[in-house]
Amino acid sequence: MPGFSSAARGLWCSLALLYSPALLAQAPPEKEEPKVAPLFASNDTVPMALSADFRAISKDKDTLNPKTYPAVLTARSPDGKVDTLKVDLSLRGHFRRSRLGCDIPPLRVRFPKDEKEERKGSLFKGQSSLKLITHCNTKSKDFEQYILQEYLAYRAYNVLTDVSFRARLVHMTYRQSGDTGSIGTRFAFFIEDDEKMAKRNGGTLDKTQGASWDDIKRETGTRLSVFEYFIGNTDWSLPYLHNIRLVHQEGGPYDAAPYDFDWSGVVNAKYAFPDYRLPIKSVRQRLYRGACRSAQDLAPIFDQFRAQREAIYQLYRSAPGLDPGQLKSTLQYYDDFYRLLDSPGKVRDEFAGACS
Repeated sequence: MPGFSSAARGLWCSLALLYSPALLAQAPPEKEEPKVAPLFASNDTVPMALSADFRAISKDKDTLNPKTYPAVLTARSPDGKVDTLKVDLSLRGHFRRSRLGCDIPPLRVRFPKDEKEERKGSLFKGQSSLKLITHCNTKSKDFEQYILQEYLAYRAYNVLTDVSFRARLVHMTYRQSGDTGSIGTRFAFFIEDDEKMAKRNGGTLDKTQGASWDDIKRETGTRLSVFEYFIGNTDWSLPYLHNIRLVHQEGGPYDAAPYDFDWSGVVNAKYAFPDYRLPIKSVRQRLYRGACRSAQDLAPIFDQFRAQREAIYQLYRSAPGLDPGQLKSTLQYYDDFYRLLDSPGKVRDEFAGACS
């Protein structure tokens, strides 16, 4: 595929670097750990407030001519100071906006460059643009549960690998501009910026489509594939980079990180349905759509899932706001996955069988 590494060029570059007199005279530099942005340095839930013209935002269905809306974001900084930041909002989530009647649709929050000094010392230091995943529909309590479930899917993948998007849960109060009261307070979460996720993992973002599993680090590809099966997600594609981001690191294959899990079985949103071309009737049914791997490749990844089982379950048990019924249903759903791992025949049918 265009844009991917050439073996010959890679070998030449490696030899040139290896025999560079300047490098031979120097000790290899110690690898520096990337700094974690303040917003994602903690997993505590943060209270915030967002004031904008939500009456206009809720009526905006135009996906061809996106508009921006001025807003004010209020949050408490790590040192306890209350920061009031001017931001711009743009709308995301075409399906939810057009089909679900969102009064608070998914948003992108942009931080103006000329307000950079105002963000110093705040939770949003170093940020320029962030996705804010919202509850969409204030009238239904189900939608807030979907938010919590999707957030926890991000956190579960964080437990398994650093090559993953970080998320920060917030308790957001929404206010109509010019009004003294609030529209409501609901859980929401911010997702780490694509390029910052790539940089944190020692690479750069690559948006070139057409990647195959041979272009991805073998362990990364296997773990990602099993995780999507674990949460019951079929709404993704590596070649088309649908809900996948590639991280390019010099001198080796690519890393990849998944995102956008609201159509997964573990979230079980009432609006979600599988692609009609797939042999499943519900998102709750698992279907392996990942890399073809041998039993030897799968075994260490399965062992990692087993080793982190309690840590993942504890994320859900300690999650604020998660309905007890949702918690029970989710852990039972994950229990089904772990029971399958203990059955070689079922593993063969679900994973190897899917490849054939």
